[in-house]
Amino acid sequence: MSILRNQLKFAEPSSEVPFPSFVKERPELVVNWLEQFFECPVAVKFTNNRSTMMSWRREKGTLRIRLHQLFVNAPEPIWISLAHYWAHEDPASGGIIDAYISDNLPDYKRESPTVNGVGKHHDLLQLFDALNERFFHNRCRIQITWGKPGRSRTGVRSRKSIQLGAYIDSDKLIRIHPCLDQRFVPNYYVAWVIFHEMLHEVLGVEQVNGRRQTHPPEFIALEESFPDFERCKEWEKRHLGRLLKFRPG
Repeated sequence: MSILRNQLKFAEPSSEVPFPSFVKERPELVVNWLEQFFECPVAVKFTNNRSTMMSWRREKGTLRIRLHQLFVNAPEPIWISLAHYWAHEDPASGGIIDAYISDNLPDYKRESPTVNGVGKHHDLLQLFDALNERFFHNRCRIQITWGKPGRSRTGVRSRKSIQLGAYIDSDKLIRIHPCLDQRFVPNYYVAWVIFHEMLHEVLGVEQVNGRRQTHPPEFIALEESFPDFERCKEWEKRHLGRLLKFRPG
């Protein structure tokens, strides 16, 4: 669940943009290929870090990507999956990437995520269990945890977007942003964010005309059926600025 002040636009990967056929010899060529998709500068660094096979962040308008050397030899479909995953956190693409890693690096093992659902002010486990029983007939089998707070950014201009929750299909995990673990954030709002991510797990990802839809009409209808939906939207409208100013510690 993401709240954006300035929505970034991403072009969908398509065959209209030719993939460089000799990435192995000149891996820097893939940068130009990616920049056509993301419509922004892209920086790619290949590493031998086996504990983190890939990571990415947006910094001053540039998408900065770190990838294991394994991906230098990856074929075009894998790079298309990578582009989809970086743009949309697409669970289906994540599964393709995981399978590629497993097939090409047999002894690679993904680190199990650290799970901590009990915060200072809100207990995610209690909220999850209550929602699971009330709305999902205990069908959700995933874990839930608070995300890492990250580094303090004292003196840095306020962020323009914040992702309050994320469903990571490959880890079967929901992460909730620690900005919600504050005294002024009501329990019902945290519950709504969790409910949103649980819908992703229950409904899965729908493909329409070859395009991935994370929030199809059914999803939106179910989300709006949440008993406190209107109250949550009103609370969010009044307190979004305060959430955006969150600083760890």
